[in-house]
Amino acid sequence: MIHKLEMRDFGMFHEETVYFDEGFQLLAGDNESGKSTMVMCIRALLYGFSKDSLHMRRYSEAYDLYFPKDRNRYAAAMELSVAGKRYCIERNFLKENERLNIISLDDNRVLGDNEELYRYSKIPQPGALFWGLSQDDFMRFFCLEDLRLYSAADIFSRIEEAKNYLTTGSYAVDMAKAYAYLDKEERALGTERAKKSPVGENRENIRSLEADIARKKAEENRLREDIARKEALADRLSSLKREERQLNDKKYFLPQLERAMGEVAVLDRQLAANEKEIDRFESMQKRTAFSDSRLLRYFVIASLAATAVTLLLFVNEISIWSLGVLLTGAVSLITLGIFGMRQRTKKRIRLYHECYMKRDRLLMEKDAIFQWFDPHLEREFEMELLLDAMTTYAAHLKGLPDRSAEVAQAVENTQRTIGQLEGQLKRENAIAAERRKKEEDYAEELAQKAHLERELEAIEMTRTLLEEAEAGDREAFLADMLEKAGEYLYTLSDGRYGKILMGDGEFSVIDAWGASFYEAQLSRSTAHILVMALRFAALERMDASIPMVLDDVFVYADGRRKTKIYSVLESLERQCICLTTTEAETERGKD
Repeated sequence: MIHKLEMRDFGMFHEETVYFDEGFQLLAGDNESGKSTMVMCIRALLYGFSKDSLHMRRYSEAYDLYFPKDRNRYAAAMELSVAGKRYCIERNFLKENERLNIISLDDNRVLGDNEELYRYSKIPQPGALFWGLSQDDFMRFFCLEDLRLYSAADIFSRIEEAKNYLTTGSYAVDMAKAYAYLDKEERALGTERAKKSPVGENRENIRSLEADIARKKAEENRLREDIARKEALADRLSSLKREERQLNDKKYFLPQLERAMGEVAVLDRQLAANEKEIDRFESMQKRTAFSDSRLLRYFVIASLAATAVTLLLFVNEISIWSLGVLLTGAVSLITLGIFGMRQRTKKRIRLYHECYMKRDRLLMEKDAIFQWFDPHLEREFEMELLLDAMTTYAAHLKGLPDRSAEVAQAVENTQRTIGQLEGQLKRENAIAAERRKKEEDYAEELAQKAHLERELEAIEMTRTLLEEAEAGDREAFLADMLEKAGEYLYTLSDGRYGKILMGDGEFSVIDAWGASFYEAQLSRSTAHILVMALRFAALERMDASIPMVLDDVFVYADGRRKTKIYSVLESLERQCICLTTTEAETERGKD
């Protein structure tokens, strides 16, 4: 509801204030008295001199039409009530210094900038903030200047579009806006062909990563082939180096080897003779040990026997001294025999030890030659077979072809190739790490793809649910609106027309006698009240704080119909400011 309008500098007005009452009121004014200017001022305060555009500030032609002449100010203010709260809108319309203040008069507070002000236009619109209403709908339903601007089909089409607004008082659940929002979200996600959209970019990323991963795997396969090639070259290099070493042995080592072979042959013969000597001593030791023990036994027995015989023969003649001498001699003989045998045994043992020492010396000399020769031969062999191994190796060296230069060049080439492969193989870990990173990115992109697909599925499912929900109540809503509009038409036409039908995008009305008439067949006055009936049906569902402003719109209605129209307007639970031309009209409205 509008309480006060201050036209500080607007059109022909300067510091002009108009006060308004609640409910329906007729305000009379002569032609050129400024009625249309006042209506335009209300409209400009609520919506500015704007054209709906979300991309740029677009001004309507009315900005220049109502610009005050010879003044440097272009401003107005209005006090109004919305949802039980009182506000003041102050607006400076000058483009170079445009300013809007919305003041809450209940707590004397200036409201901050709000995105709802810019729902339909880059120029702020308090009407959008207060009621969620676009300028076009405000002009279609509340600010009426010429009933010929909209046909019944236009009005009803907009009623269809604004079904949710008329049902809930908010465009927040407007089906058209819901579909537009879903379309916007779907466009934001994009398609596979739109490469810069999330879906297209995701598809390109997946394709790129798949190619990168395949390329990295191919590089790894080539590296594995290079590894196998390197191993084969390493075996060949080992063989070439062995051949190179053997060729060097043929040139430098073979003469030494032949001398060493002679030394080993001599050592083997000496060792064989030494072994025979040791075997002979061991055999002799066994025989002499047995004979010595037997001889000693016989010698003792003989000595004792001789002593016993002497005693028996001369027992009567021998003296005790002689007996002691005899026994002493016998013991001495036995001791002498034992000493001789011991000396002979010690001599044999010494000779035996000398043989073993000689064998150890010979083995040490042979082992030294073995240690000298062993690194030149790759296979394992026993020292006893040293001469055979040396002979075999010498024969092998003598049989080698003389191709030292060729082998040296082959070794150099092989080493160079292996070096190049090793340089390439150093990238193996880096390539594997890059591949793993690409695979991680690929997994993330696949997860993103699944997420985008779920979002698209959710959008499609939501659209399907909206379509099903809308189809369920759309027909009932429109039927209810037509029924309510028919009641208003019956009242406005004083009972002549009572039913409105809609088919194939065209309206028809049924009169009291059952005859049907299309909108084009109706008189201009009847067509106007048909449009008004549809408006009134819609207004019942709209915010009661939105004021109606009518600027001399019933010029084609006769006195009786105007009275009916005024009666309906007065019955509406909202402020209705009706501007007319004459005082007589005002009086008729009061009647």
